[in-house]
Amino acid sequence: MTASLFLSRLATALAMLMAVGIVSGVNAIGLFGVELGGVSWGIDRFGPPLASAIVRALAPWIAPARVPADAFELAVRSVAWAVASVSLLVVVFRRRDIPS
Repeated sequence: MTASLFLSRLATALAMLMAVGIVSGVNAIGLFGVELGGVSWGIDRFGPPLASAIVRALAPWIAPARVPADAFELAVRSVAWAVASVSLLVVVFRRRDIPS
């Protein structure tokens, strides 16, 4: 939502689709035991757990995946990202005048 204050609708939609696809892809690759390094490792370890949370919920039916062991960690990461995103949106709204 913060990007929509600065970019057009199409650019914002494309950026969001790319970001969600990249984060979900990195989460999924990490769950199947591939060694990640650099930015990919950071996204998988500290990024929003988009695919990780889904795989955790479907763990009994997915045999080859390395299921995230700690559901509490996934919940904390989800809440942290939600709080951070709302905070960023509030800060940007306070700094930017939106014409009526």
